Amino acid sequence: MKKKTHRHPDNGGNKRAKRWLGSYDDPDGNEVSKAFRTRAAADKWGKAREAEVERGEWIDPRAGKTLVRAEGQKWLRLRRGGYGTRARYTSVWHNHVEPAFGERPVKSIKPSELAEYFQGLALTHGYPTQQAARIVLMGLFDQAAADGARRDNPMRSPIVPKPRKVEKERPSWPVGRIWAVTQACSEPYRTIPPVSAGLGTRPSEGFALAIEDFDFDAGTVHIQRQVIRAGKLLVPAFAHGVGCVWRLGDG
Repeated sequence: MKKKTHRHPDNGGNKRAKRWLGSYDDPDGNEVSKAFRTRAAADKWGKAREAEVERGEWIDPRAGKTLVRAEGQKWLRLRRGGYGTRARYTSVWHNHVEPAFGERPVKSIKPSELAEYFQGLALTHGYPTQQAARIVLMGLFDQAAADGARRDNPMRSPIVPKPRKVEKERPSWPVGRIWAVTQACSEPYRTIPPVSAGLGTRPSEGFALAIEDFDFDAGTVHIQRQVIRAGKLLVPAFAHGVGCVWRLGDG
């Protein structure tokens, strides 16, 4: 569809002004228009947008102006998971992702920019931070694409590298060090160093062990909780990915 604008010479306008108005109806039946200098350009634009509406590929021009900050905040609000998981993503968002992209329109972010961002992040931060930033950006751009703010998710481009986890072998503590640390602990915590050393638990899992987790008849220990930070408090909680059984003496 095309028609003359109020700036068209026939309407008393300037000959150098944008004289033709391309228009089409969006999926909701609302007319959307844009001015062009030539009738051909207006006609071409209108037909292209109409085809996008027919194919279900149309992107609302207003949606593309949504900032990454708003999209990220929405993603965090909708994010499900335990307190620790949500706290980790919130921290990475505020400290790393938002400062880098928050003020940018969602549709303006290119894969090459994301590749450069992760390249720089890898120089200063380890795998956990890189992976959390990847999850946040992947999620918010999937959300933006689903809502029609952009056609694709730039994080899914093959040029955006996935964080690489470098496994480092850690030598076991000698028995003398284990007992030295045990003696240095106050009475309520003296069981943690030998138990953690024997079972190979992570610190967060060792601190969350309770007497009911030990089955001395079967000779097993059930690892099913870990300590997480809730504000300024450390509390034991069941968490995703924690759930295994150790046989006493296998550590």
